[in-house]
Parts: sequence; structure tokens; C-alpha cells
Amino acid sequence: MNKRLIFFVAVVLAVCFALPVQAQQQVTVPNVVGMTTDQAVKTLEAVGLRGPIGFEVTANQAQHGKVTKQNPAAGQKAVKGSGVVLTAYMYQAPAVKVTVAPNVKEAFGETVMPLVYGKTYAEAKAALEKAGLSYDKATKEYSLVRTRDDKLIAGEIREQRPAAGTRIAKTTQVWLRGYSYKPPPNVTVPDVRNLPFDDAMKKLQALGLHVGGGSTATARKELDRKVADQRPAAGTIVPGETQVHLTYWLYAESILEVKAQFMPEAKTYLLMVRGGALPYDVVASYDVPKNMAGQKIVRITPLTDSPGSPGWKLYRITNQIPVEAVMVVTDAKGRKHNYKLHLTQANK
Repeated sequence: MNKRLIFFVAVVLAVCFALPVQAQQQVTVPNVVGMTTDQAVKTLEAVGLRGPIGFEVTANQAQHGKVTKQNPAAGQKAVKGSGVVLTAYMYQAPAVKVTVAPNVKEAFGETVMPLVYGKTYAEAKAALEKAGLSYDKATKEYSLVRTRDDKLIAGEIREQRPAAGTRIAKTTQVWLRGYSYKPPPNVTVPDVRNLPFDDAMKKLQALGLHVGGGSTATARKELDRKVADQRPAAGTIVPGETQVHLTYWLYAESILEVKAQFMPEAKTYLLMVRGGALPYDVVASYDVPKNMAGQKIVRITPLTDSPGSPGWKLYRITNQIPVEAVMVVTDAKGRKHNYKLHLTQANK
């Protein structure tokens, strides 16, 4: 009775960085069922996906190497950089049960090729020698892999000829192919602070580094999604595929905040505003003495931003006479904040 052997290569897909939802790109999974494994992997890589492969044994040689299943299915959405697990057929000749007297079997020098796919080289050596085949004379080829995911299958047999179950002479030279892992070269971490998060991520990934990230709130809209900090620091030499953690600003409106202080050197007042939505409109409300009717007693002059007061908008307040004033600050969304200011020092 024929038995179907189903076995899968267990590949752990590590999500190397827990990117914020906003930074993850979604792609549509293409249909690769029916393609050869090479075609399927190239099709997935073209849209930014990976294709770990498991195998299902088939006795139909025409199906060998063709993809029969995929997960997620075609048309579904997947995060760019994630994996689509493929199942492909691997041909195995049906085993033929032959009863041969021991002395006749030895005389003909025949054996059945064992299944060594998925085994380590040491396990393959033991299986071949048990079947009377030479491991030392076998042709052994290696494919070089560098990524951490592929490292999981380094040292395993990925292809074999003849196929398992084939009856062959003990003098047959067996062909084996496996993976050999070589770590990626060291990389100097670049300085990506103040870059937009997406640009920083592309710059790091181009060097073979992985990216993780988290956000911190800011009321300064011009900093939205720019990198505030990075670990490891710029200039650090790290192994390839190291994860660089980025902290980036995420703009969030806050309530209007207003404060004032007297500047004795300039004999004037400084009004400071932050939060809410830019730009601000600042006006002064006060009572005008009858003898000064029609005159502008209080003047408000916007100042350039100061590095010493990040996030604050600054205004210079000058007044001709001491006066009680209310500074009415309105943000771009119409929210108001009234700030009482006793202008005791007159200046012009």
C-alpha cells in the first residue's frame, strides 16, 4: 500500500522589528500556485515578500518542483518583508518491494536509496553507509546563505539524487546539495536622526540592518515622524542584520499654553505660546484712557523662534503706559486662551 510522506521544513520567520502600524507597508499576495519554486520565490520577492518552502512527496515526476499550496492565499494582504509559506512537490520514485536472497543480493550489489532530504550531513552519512553507499565519494555541493532565517536550515540536505526509494547499485555516486551559512559583514551604523522615519528605515535597510521603532509625542508639527533618537548610536560598528531601534516624533495637538515674563534688560514683556494648532492669532484687550482715545497703547510683535525655548512661539509686548491687559490667544481651530497681564512697566 502506497503511503504519502508529507514533511515540511520548519522555518521560523522572525519579525525583527515591531514597527508602528503607520510604518508597515501592506502588499497584495500574488498567486504562485503552479509555478516552479524558483519562479514563485522570484515573484514573491518582486513585491517584497519571502517564500519559505516545505515539500510534499509525489510519485508523479511531472509535478516535481511545482508549488501546490501557499499561505496566505493569493489576493490577501501581507506586511512587506513577511513570509508566504509555500508547499511544493518533490518527486520520489515508488518503492519496489523485492525479496532477494541475501547471497544473491550481495552478488548483485544493489540497494535502495534512502531518504536523506532534511537530514544533517552527519545523519545523511549514517543513512548512506547503512544502505551500503559511500558518503565520502558522494558529490556534495553547498549554497551560501546569509540571513538569520536561512541560517535555520544551514547544514541540512536540501536536494538528493537519486531520489529516495530508487533501487541502485551500491557503486552509484550519490549527489547531495545543502546550505552553508556565512554571517553578513560588519556595518557602521549611520546617523539617521532628524530624517523622516521612512527615509531612515530605507537607509538602514540598504546597509543590511533591521529596523524597530517607537514614537514619542510632540506638539511641534514640523517634527512629525522625524527620528528623535537611535540605538545603537551613529558610528557604532555592528554585525550585519543587527536591529537599530528608532524613536520618532509623532505630532499630537495639545491644549493652548500661555505664559509671560518681564525682560528687565529690554524693559519689555515676553509672551510665550505653545500647543493647540498653528498659527496663532494674538490680540490685546484693555481699557484706553479718555485722554489717549484712538491711540494704540499695547503693541504685539512676533519674534523668531528661539533655540532656548523649543516649541514656543514668542511675542514682544510693548506698552506706552501701565495698563491691565488681557492677551487673547486664538489657535487655527478657533480655540481661545485668555491670559491676564499687568503691564506695570511702560515702554514705547
